Amino acid sequence: MNMGRTAIIIVSYNCCYFMQKNLESIRDTVEKDSYVVFVTDNGSDDGVREYLAAQEDVVLIQNSDNRGFACGCNQGYAAAKEYEQAEGVVFDDVFLLNNDTRLCEGSLDNLRRVLYSDDSIGAVGSVSNYAGNEQQLEVFFNTPAEYVEYGSSLNMVSELSCEERVRLSGFAILIKKQVWELTGGMDEDFTPGYFEDDDLCMKIAKAGFRMLLCKNSFIYHAGSQAFSQTQDAGELLRSHHRLFYEKHGFDILKYAQPDFASLSQLPAFEEGAPAILIVGCGLCADAKYIKSVLYPEAVTFGIEPDDALRGVSGRTEAVFAGVKQLSGIVRFPAFDILIVDDELLSKMDKEEINSIYSLCKRDCQVIHKGGGSSVDLSCVKLIIWDMDDTFWKGTVTEEEVHISSEMDRLIRDLSYRGIINSISSKNDWDTVARVIAECDDLGDFFVFNNINWLAKGPQIVQKLKLMGLRAENTLFIDDNPRNLQEAVSYCPGLMTASPDIIKRLVDHVSSTPMSDPELKRLKQYDILERKTAAMEYSDESAEGFLYDSEIKAVLIHDCSAQLHRIADLVSRANQLNYTKVRDDEAALKKLFDDPAYDCGCVKVKDRFGDYGTVGFYALERSENRLVHFLFSCRTMGMGIEQAVYRYLGCPELTVIPPVAAELDRESEAPWVSFVPLDEDEDPEKRDQGNMKSILLKGPCDLDSIAGFLDLPQMVTEFNYINLKGYVTTGQNHSVHLWEMAHLGDEEIRDILSEAPFLIYGDFESEIFDKPHDVVCLSLLPDAHSGLYKNKRTGNYIVFGSRNFDLTDPANTGGYITGTMQNHGFPFSEAVIRDFSEKWEFCQATPDDMLLRNLEFIYENAAGAPTIILLLGSELPFEGENAEFAGHEPVHRHINELVRDFVKDKDRIRLVDPNVYIRSGEDYVDCCDHYSRRVYYEMAMEIMRIIRQV
Repeated sequence: MNMGRTAIIIVSYNCCYFMQKNLESIRDTVEKDSYVVFVTDNGSDDGVREYLAAQEDVVLIQNSDNRGFACGCNQGYAAAKEYEQAEGVVFDDVFLLNNDTRLCEGSLDNLRRVLYSDDSIGAVGSVSNYAGNEQQLEVFFNTPAEYVEYGSSLNMVSELSCEERVRLSGFAILIKKQVWELTGGMDEDFTPGYFEDDDLCMKIAKAGFRMLLCKNSFIYHAGSQAFSQTQDAGELLRSHHRLFYEKHGFDILKYAQPDFASLSQLPAFEEGAPAILIVGCGLCADAKYIKSVLYPEAVTFGIEPDDALRGVSGRTEAVFAGVKQLSGIVRFPAFDILIVDDELLSKMDKEEINSIYSLCKRDCQVIHKGGGSSVDLSCVKLIIWDMDDTFWKGTVTEEEVHISSEMDRLIRDLSYRGIINSISSKNDWDTVARVIAECDDLGDFFVFNNINWLAKGPQIVQKLKLMGLRAENTLFIDDNPRNLQEAVSYCPGLMTASPDIIKRLVDHVSSTPMSDPELKRLKQYDILERKTAAMEYSDESAEGFLYDSEIKAVLIHDCSAQLHRIADLVSRANQLNYTKVRDDEAALKKLFDDPAYDCGCVKVKDRFGDYGTVGFYALERSENRLVHFLFSCRTMGMGIEQAVYRYLGCPELTVIPPVAAELDRESEAPWVSFVPLDEDEDPEKRDQGNMKSILLKGPCDLDSIAGFLDLPQMVTEFNYINLKGYVTTGQNHSVHLWEMAHLGDEEIRDILSEAPFLIYGDFESEIFDKPHDVVCLSLLPDAHSGLYKNKRTGNYIVFGSRNFDLTDPANTGGYITGTMQNHGFPFSEAVIRDFSEKWEFCQATPDDMLLRNLEFIYENAAGAPTIILLLGSELPFEGENAEFAGHEPVHRHINELVRDFVKDKDRIRLVDPNVYIRSGEDYVDCCDHYSRRVYYEMAMEIMRIIRQV
């Protein structure tokens, strides 16, 4: 093996943390003197440029602006050439590496071993958790460290496993130096990105070199999605797609992958070297897969009349322009297998067709390409099975049939990997059910079955509609080609295959980890099937059925525990994915931790069962804009997306079509109820939350929040209508709390005699007498209420709004008529005049008094509870409400005061409504009254705190 140096070329643009981890991984896994790192920084402004400049083992090229990936790579190579001359070293290969990757032990070493295993190899690439060009492995872990650990174990496999490819992804590609120079490097016309790595691969192939994917070289890739999150990403993708076509003369997306629908029909060859002719071979993706994966001893020939395609594939494979040219080389029947593109065949004359078949052996198997799409098992969510001569050998109506243990095991293994199985069989239901029943509970692993004598195409269309799945994610397996063709005619995009694909399925599940060991996905489709059956036999209207379904939704803001499920939704959801942003777990975790974003996942259940976590949103608070808004297709038709959208207040949303359900700012889905998380489902949470004693003290904010908590040991002290018929509120104000602990009965009775709108209840609370684990106290009363001082005793009381001075004669009429909030007390001029003689208005609680009161509550609340303080809202209310006018700056001042106060108080937690209020639409009629969504999210935050106590 060549042991020369590698020039590692990285293009950097911000992402300092990723860059640091990238370099650390290189230093940890690659022999020190075997490489030099060249980083082109494209005008970063987040500190990464300064970090790189301080790294002694990095050669830094600094651009003042962002010149894109292609230019950055070319600059990196130019710097490597200068380094060779200056330092007297020689680089043998070039390693293009994204800055958001991490090498694992053996990642680069194994690539080198493959690259130099044959002179014909020009470039090699790695597999990853996040990669294009079919290099992504379906593995899911919670942290980068787990991915790196997995990669290191995969890379330790001693025997190299490779697959020859037509193209490789540019996130991590190792290229021989002389090959790079032959290609001329990256084409900068593809700046800033998309198709530049495809273009490079075509130039490598045209230079006569092969490209291999090294399956035991795993590299972790965060996948920043920089382009996909820009508004012009779609247009850039389309523009560079056209640019590639104009440059090379063909669509790379059409020819880059093997046609697995055809390859799955290849017969088994135990020994020998089959000769295979592929008519319409394109870029020879089929031939390369056959020889590198299926039959290493096979001999392949291709016919490709398109000059542009043949100009690439003919440099590494035996490809001919037509059968006449091929006949000059092969003069007798030689081919065991003929794979023929039906579209190309239809354009040939009879003589050409006869010439092709004259080169095939008598028993040659003919496989027709066309009709179905390629089978990509990584995309399969549903497999539809024919039964006779497919799932089992024989025809059940003509002979005795049995299900093999291998097929029994395969169905269970597929289910444990989240792949659903269904039956489409022209047969008698009872007969098929009897055979399946011989395998214990195997029947429970099939859903939405069609066992009848009707045409399969229309039934598959209806099946996918009911299941909310796309044809592109469905594989139909049938031994009858006519059934396959019919299905595709009804379902364009449907993947089809003969039973020969079963071997591939077995290999697929054996190499794929279990992703659904609890069969959650199967259970959810079982629920959906029962629900569909109930709907079919229901006399209700569609809307009536939805109401009858008792749909309940839960919004959960602690998304970290659901990271894996959310990442899965983000990567897979299409029909109800409104933004199409494909963030990976690392990017999602960053969103969860960023206070600038409000993130939530959605769980749904109805009377048919629990659907689990089916939705996710991420909302940028400052712009009130959704960057993620998506739902699983299993909620199709339930109106969940519309209900959540309205619940969030219809924030800004740029919809990337297509979507299966449009959103409407005016429409509602009233059959969906939003409820708190059912704590009884989780004994641990019940012990940590429900079994604690909680005291809630406050006005309307806590009263509204309490409905979402429903804790069995919850005591509430809210505003209430007393026995005299007017409202009591003082018991929740910090001044009254301090006084009820410091004033005797005589002093309180003296206050009541001079303030007849108060009762003894204004000075009563459990807070100092009965111990609670948690006390939740709202600070709204201290910001809102008017404070009055007794001229004789110096004692204080609170009443009404700070905006309406009861002692001001100008307000007398308003208090008497109730146009000013009088809490229902029957004021008269005499009562107000008498009160005004004895009390003076102090507007609101002074800062020092508020802090004194809070300090006393903290030190003296019974049982030393955790105290949750609810702050006030600061966003201006744009409507008119004189009672609460000007409260927002008061809230802002008190909030700052309290935040400073609690810094050394380890038993105080703050719940800030400003985290959840996104716009004026989140207010009801004033800045103290919030929307139902805000109260719900505050309730969930309170529950989170309670569980941590």
